[in-house]
Amino acid sequence: MYVTVVFLCALLVECLSGLILPMTKSDGSADMTSLLNHVSLLEQTLTSLQATTSQVQSELHATKKDLQAAQSQLQTTVNDLQATRTQLQSSDTRQQLAAAEISSLKKEVSSLKAELRSTSDELIMVKTQVGDMAHGKIHDSVHLNQTLLDSISHDVKLNAAQVNAVATDVKQLNKQLNLMNSTVYDVKTEGNTFFHNMSSRVHAITQKQSEESIKLQTTKLLAHTASKHIDRLEDDMKSSFSNMTLFRMDIQSVLKDLHMAQSNLSLVVFDVATLKGNLSKVEKQALDNEASLVKVLHEVKARNVAFSVIYPPTPTSVNSPLTFSTILYNAGSGYSTNTGTFTAPVSGTYIFWTHLALTRANTNMSFDIVKSGGVIMANGYTETDSSIDETDASAITVTHLDKGEETWVQVAFSRDIYPSSSYFGGALLSED
Repeated sequence: MYVTVVFLCALLVECLSGLILPMTKSDGSADMTSLLNHVSLLEQTLTSLQATTSQVQSELHATKKDLQAAQSQLQTTVNDLQATRTQLQSSDTRQQLAAAEISSLKKEVSSLKAELRSTSDELIMVKTQVGDMAHGKIHDSVHLNQTLLDSISHDVKLNAAQVNAVATDVKQLNKQLNLMNSTVYDVKTEGNTFFHNMSSRVHAITQKQSEESIKLQTTKLLAHTASKHIDRLEDDMKSSFSNMTLFRMDIQSVLKDLHMAQSNLSLVVFDVATLKGNLSKVEKQALDNEASLVKVLHEVKARNVAFSVIYPPTPTSVNSPLTFSTILYNAGSGYSTNTGTFTAPVSGTYIFWTHLALTRANTNMSFDIVKSGGVIMANGYTETDSSIDETDASAITVTHLDKGEETWVQVAFSRDIYPSSSYFGGALLSED
């Protein structure tokens, strides 16, 4: 019994120590393995506690049965003792009655003996008188006393017979009294032996009952303590199960999120596969576009159109193309130093620019970028005064030229300019 209770207490300590298992990782996230192990440990602990509680209850039930049997045996012993006491009390009563009867008989015998002595005295007196009569001493009252003597003799005989009967009764009563005393002595001896034996048994039974009672109280106390621990553990386990339910809900939520993440991952994988396919298509298209671009670049390179010229004449001519005499760049051979014009080799969008430097004080200069048909595409203007005798102006334009159309720079008035600081240029932006 004590081993079971000690085992139960040890099991409670182990259970309480199992409740503080680490449930989180070092980074603060939930440790799913520890949680699952903790749930399994709690379930095993609950099963063990239930089994141990059932065993303790069985042992308590068995102990109660043993105590009930001991109490029944003690009750039987007490009943036997009461019966023996009743029997002894009955024997004492009979002994007392016999003693009273013997005392009465003794008193009666004493009375009879006293009467017998009195009668004996009278008989002695009569015998004396008779002796006297035998010796011739006759008195006058002899005749008178003869009757009295006969009466006394008769009484003596009666008394002697009665005394003999009483003596016989006394002897019988003495025998009965001796037999009764022997019986009473035997009964007392047997009663004392029985009391001695029963006292030992009662003492042993009482001691055993006291020990069993102490064990029962200790067991009840330990069982009560264990029940409190079990109730506390059940509360902790209910709380733990609530936490486990929340953890399981969180786990289910996490699993649901994982399933959603897996679904999304599957979609992402599918999208990646699709993107890979599209990427392959794009790469193929890029390769095709690259080939086309290379082809276009080759064609553009083959059709590179641009020019840059400097050194116009000074003073300038009026309303006619300025002939820049020095060619810095002339891809496509569109510019002519003889005419001062640029002729578009292909149709497309072009950009043109010019910059002219004026070198006279108190004058002005206006110039235009013109294309075929006298169309002015851009204009530049600058002027000087008495304090400024050098200035410059620029113009730029973007326009479309058909193949064969021309572009040039012209001034409205003849002016002195710096040839090395004046230039004219253009380039093809895109071909039709």
